[in-house]
Amino acid sequence: SVLTNHASFGYLNRNEGYYSLDAKAGAGLPKVAGVADNDLPSFNLNESGMAFGANDGTPGHQLTVRPTWAFNDVLTFVKGKHTFTFGYEWKNAGGNLHFSTNQGGSFSFDRSTTGVSTENSGDDMTSWFLGATSSANVNYYTVGSMYPRQFGSAAHASDSWRFTPKLTVTYGLRWDYDAPFEEKQNNLSFFDPNGVNAGACNGSSCLLGSLAFAGNKSGAASFGTRYPEKLDLDNLSPRLGIAYSLNEKTVVHVGYGIYYGQAFYPGWNAGMNLDGFNLNDIASQASAGNANAPTIFLSHNGFTPASPSGAGKPITSITSDADNGLSPMYRPQDANHRPYSSQWNLTVERELPHNFFFSASYVGTKGTHLPSQKSPINVINPYNGQYQQLASKSFTTYVQGVPTTVDTVLKADYNGVQTTDQYGLEGYNGPTVFAAAGVSTPYTNWNNQLNPGAGAGSCSSTLAQALLPFPQYCGVEQGLNEEHGNSIYNSFQARIERHMTHGLYVLGSMTISKMYTDATETTQAAQDTGGGQNAFSPYNIKPLMALAEDNTPIIGSLALVYDFPIGHGQRFLNSGPVSSVATGWKLAPITRYEYGVPFTFTSAACNVVSQVREGCLPGIVPGQQLLLHGRNGFDPTKNNGQYINPNALEPASSFTGAYGYLGTGSAVTTVYGSNFRDTDFALIKETKFHERGSFVFTANFFNAFNNHYFINTGQETSVSSAFNTTVGSTGFGQWNGTVSSPRTVQFSGRLEF
Repeated sequence: SVLTNHASFGYLNRNEGYYSLDAKAGAGLPKVAGVADNDLPSFNLNESGMAFGANDGTPGHQLTVRPTWAFNDVLTFVKGKHTFTFGYEWKNAGGNLHFSTNQGGSFSFDRSTTGVSTENSGDDMTSWFLGATSSANVNYYTVGSMYPRQFGSAAHASDSWRFTPKLTVTYGLRWDYDAPFEEKQNNLSFFDPNGVNAGACNGSSCLLGSLAFAGNKSGAASFGTRYPEKLDLDNLSPRLGIAYSLNEKTVVHVGYGIYYGQAFYPGWNAGMNLDGFNLNDIASQASAGNANAPTIFLSHNGFTPASPSGAGKPITSITSDADNGLSPMYRPQDANHRPYSSQWNLTVERELPHNFFFSASYVGTKGTHLPSQKSPINVINPYNGQYQQLASKSFTTYVQGVPTTVDTVLKADYNGVQTTDQYGLEGYNGPTVFAAAGVSTPYTNWNNQLNPGAGAGSCSSTLAQALLPFPQYCGVEQGLNEEHGNSIYNSFQARIERHMTHGLYVLGSMTISKMYTDATETTQAAQDTGGGQNAFSPYNIKPLMALAEDNTPIIGSLALVYDFPIGHGQRFLNSGPVSSVATGWKLAPITRYEYGVPFTFTSAACNVVSQVREGCLPGIVPGQQLLLHGRNGFDPTKNNGQYINPNALEPASSFTGAYGYLGTGSAVTTVYGSNFRDTDFALIKETKFHERGSFVFTANFFNAFNNHYFINTGQETSVSSAFNTTVGSTGFGQWNGTVSSPRTVQFSGRLEF
């Protein structure tokens, strides 16, 4: 028997910081009254496009340090026909984030403050010279740093059992655990759907849905624990593999396993939020007849002083209603469910004549708890009877004395005011429209709390807003790290390989596959650009399951390495002075083919209120040719550059008429874009000197034949991004200029010894 143990401990850090001037220089600069400190301000001239200054602050005000610790131990015990392996992992991923920026203020100038609204007048440069701001904002901090921490552990045990000379069975079990991100000092706030909101009340009855603060240090607004998620400790993943040798040239492999992914918060912020702790004070211009009056003149007045003690404008608002009228960060209670995949495969490997080896496999994968954006919780149910009744009920507003019908009362704003001018009636009376629809305000002062003009809110007090589960908040409350996605993948994979023989190595592979999913296509779920992800109500999410946006049904590749038969020890030029130059040359080409990926079509117009979280997806019209030049035949000089036929999809006018029509399209179509091919070459020359040294020269030719394909090679996942696929937008169906990369030649040399 043999017993070995391998233990390792690691530490990784990253230090990244920015600043705009040092503290000594900042102390000598003038500053606007009321700003937080002497940091350099920033100035923007909106029409001229000019900018001055920067708001990064002095050294240390914008600094990120990411200390990460890890420990790993693996014990291996070999006894008889068994090889046992036991292991344990521990990790601590953290960050020390300092971000006390914009303390000197940011100031914008445009012509509105030196002109009149009824004329094309004013000048942003003149506004700048006068110090007449159109808008300004400054940050005040009580908490200028965050210290996110995440702890994780894993344990595993396995055995490889050589049951017979022909049969080997490998089996094992692994347990994984990643805790939710927490903040070292409990300086963290988040949305609590079950918390009582003290600022959303009718008398003594208050709505649920509040801003909560981690730990127990924030009084009545405390959540009580360090994070909102419930721990998921059931992450067990069994593994099984069987290898059976039918004969000396044929082996069959069968395998199954569950594999867990990371608990990862999109947006790179680790699910951290400081709403309520700090203040971003905003000053905007006010209307004064036909002109706009600046709130701040740089040389005369400034911001109202802010103070943590409340001597001026309070910086902190550690209360359950601090985010009313805004959109607080939401970390769902089930967000600690780790994404995992169940994988299975059957592979047959066969040795062929002339040193060739062939394998054929069926590979399947089922993804569960994948990153998604399927289940926002502050959304109207569009199948609710009250909503459907109100959606079909119109109301009347007046424009210069002329009555005009608005298609649905859902768009009515409670703050709507009806006035009389020289033309007659203007607008509508919001409370009257609400009353006629049988809808009242959700709580006292709701309309003023949401209104960006009257309060600190960021949305309008529409009737649709009043129907939300949490009408005090302006967003749909999409959960960070939501893990509700699913996928299914099936594939046939073939591989043929010729080991280096007579100077030639060959490797070819082909994959035929199909993948369906209702999850996001990127780990950073918030960056997903899919047309279908946010187009379906969470009350009817089944249609979201469709082809993956990056589904590529056929992929093939062929790679060769060829040793030229020239030089020392070869058939040709093996002696004389020229043999030294001829020795050691290799050619290594590789070519790849991809069938293409499916198109996704969306509409530029969609007559539906945002509170239902639905979008318009144009359907394909039967009997029309969708791709005018065929899948691979696009020619920018034909059909005025039109590749996608506008008549083959529901027109944009379909979505600007009757309220609520969403189209007949799918999340992702079954129509594929053009294919992609690429051939690269590497020419290699190895020159040996002495016994242990050599110099290797390489010339790489990427896209060697300089072929161009209409695909996007950037961060988008979809080939359709090379064409405008938004129905109703300018240039729909035309090439947007994106093309595969041109030929690139790269030379390199390295010493080996």
